[in-house]
Parts: sequence; C-alpha cells; structure tokens
Amino acid sequence: MFPAMVDSQIMQRRRLYAVPISKLRLLIICHIAKPEEVLIVVDEKGNIVHETMKDNDIILQYKFFILIEKKIDGKAENS
Repeated sequence: MFPAMVDSQIMQRRRLYAVPISKLRLLIICHIAKPEEVLIVVDEKGNIVHETMKDNDIILQYKFFILIEKKIDGKAENS
C-alpha cells in the first residue's frame, strides 16, 4: 500500500472511534475510585486529626481504571 492510503485509513479509523472512545473515557473517569479516603475526626482531647483509610479493593480498581485509560489513549494514538 502507498503511504497516503495508509494515512487515510488511519484517519478514517480515528474518526470512526473518536466518539465511542471519548464516551468510554468519560465513563471511566466518572466511575474511577479514589485511592484513599481522608477522614477528619476530633480525638478525645478535642484535636482535629486526619486519618487515612486505605482500601485494597478500591486501590486495585483505581489501578485497573488507570491501566484501561492508558490503553485507550495508546490505541487512539497508535491506530
């Protein structure tokens, strides 16, 4: 194939998948889990204390969504 034809096919593919990939990216971002929660509590002495609570399931879900996001971005750029 000629380079111009390959470039044309790539551009057609990018146009075809641009909207679904953007929607998928937005969906992932909206549902992404935060890696840790920070709670502000008052201890028995009346001091304000920041407590971080880590949840392994939420951290794994966060890493999974980041991995998907990177793959989507890589496929969109390399296609």
